[in-house]
Amino acid sequence: MQVLRIYLEAWKDAFRHWKLWGLLYAFNVLFALVLVLPFKSYFEETIGRSLALEQLLQDFDWDILTDYLNTHGEGLNLFSTQSIFLLLGYLLLSTFTMGGILQTFRQQQFQFSTFWANASRFFWRMLRLAFYFGLIQLLLAVLAFSLFQFFAKGFS
Repeated sequence: MQVLRIYLEAWKDAFRHWKLWGLLYAFNVLFALVLVLPFKSYFEETIGRSLALEQLLQDFDWDILTDYLNTHGEGLNLFSTQSIFLLLGYLLLSTFTMGGILQTFRQQQFQFSTFWANASRFFWRMLRLAFYFGLIQLLLAVLAFSLFQFFAKGFS
């Protein structure tokens, strides 16, 4: 039962800093808008003002989605330069805020000035940690793929 008590205390501590969560929520919403606007303009460019886009938004219909991807899918390249820059931008934004988040929970109080100071103070440490974590994940994925390929006898 001590685990449950610690878990509930952690949630209480998290909701105690509502300004912090509001700031992070605003960052994520703004970044999501930056991500969605190019896709919206691409959909309007390819589909136009047809009702197919509204039908895609209302209910998930696999037939409409596959038809769209077969007809206009070449423009939705997830490995494009824009996608890579957006991914790196989100990585930098989340890494930047991580130092402020950790120090807020350590100090048990949230102030915007100390949040920004700690975010910039710990940015390079958090970025290095994110890089190491990503490298370890990549190595584990390559290892898992290699083991699967070895045991599946070359996928034959």
